[in-house]
Amino acid sequence: MAGLTHAGQTFVLSAVQTQYPYLALTTTAPTDATAGSETTYTGYLRKQMIGGDWTAGTAAAPSVSTNANTVNFAQCTGGSSTVTHFELWSAVSGGTRGMWGALAAPLAISNGITPSWAPSQITMTAD
Repeated sequence: MAGLTHAGQTFVLSAVQTQYPYLALTTTAPTDATAGSETTYTGYLRKQMIGGDWTAGTAAAPSVSTNANTVNFAQCTGGSSTVTHFELWSAVSGGTRGMWGALAAPLAISNGITPSWAPSQITMTAD
C-alpha cells in the first residue's frame, strides 16, 4: 500500500485549495463518489476562498488545514435548511468537486441568518 509523506499531504492540501477554491454547503453527507445536496436557501452562493483564507497544512499526521479567517456566506433571505457538510468545487456553480468534509456542528439556516464560521472551524484533512 502506498501513502503520502507529510510533505506530500501538505502539498495535496495546498493544491486542492488552489484548484478548488469555491466552498459549498450541503444538507446531506457527501461521499467520495457522490456530492451532497447543496443548500438552496434564497441568497445562497458558493464562497470563494483565496490564498490566505486557509492555513498551511500542519506537519502532524495527518496533515490538516483550516479556515484562517472568518467565513461568511450570504444572508438567507428566504427558505431554510440545516447544513452539515462542506465541499470544495472548481467553479462558483457546476464544476468539479475536489474535497469534502463534515462541519464541526450542523447549522440551521433560516430567514435573516448569515451563515458564518470562525477561524479553525472548517477543517480539511489529507492522510
